[in-house]
Amino acid sequence: MYSVGLIGGVASGKTTVSQAFADLGAEIICADVIAKQLTARDQPAYQAIVQHFGQKILLSTLELDRRLLREKMISDTCVRAWLEDLLHPLIRQSMENAQQNSTSAYVILEIPLFKNTQDYPYLKRVLWINSTPEQQLQRLIARDQVSRAQAEKLIACQIDPLVLSQVADDQIFNSGNMHALLEKVRVLHQQYLSWSTAP
Repeated sequence: MYSVGLIGGVASGKTTVSQAFADLGAEIICADVIAKQLTARDQPAYQAIVQHFGQKILLSTLELDRRLLREKMISDTCVRAWLEDLLHPLIRQSMENAQQNSTSAYVILEIPLFKNTQDYPYLKRVLWINSTPEQQLQRLIARDQVSRAQAEKLIACQIDPLVLSQVADDQIFNSGNMHALLEKVRVLHQQYLSWSTAP
């Protein structure tokens, strides 16, 4: 299966780009979606999180309080490391299984916290969605209704853009111009289709 990793910082435009590829027929496998499935009520990862943090990490519905969990992750590097150690191996295995079972011409794997290609040896290409820090801040504040200080802390938790630039084969700079963004996706879609069918 021809697989493309889609990487980029928070609020850089990964979801928008993923949807554009999906509209063109690519299957999208999203790490964030898988993480929510793995931490759904009564799943093993859910139980581990509740055991670690106690009942205070739950809403009245007994679902995880994801906003509180994110705040803890942002403010405490030990919490972030613990959650990553718990979830990232599970997420990577689920993504690998999903891409192996895909029947589309190629697969886009949306991976927000992509660190290296060794964790995803089956990827043929890595596509980096880039944006300016200020654009990311404004989108994050509007999307999540957080303060600028909170948004800055969340962005600071992301992978260094220099690291992303070094592992990327392709790049889309998301300036906010939707027409230009979609045109870049269409060009890459044709390339990925061509490469996926090459002998």
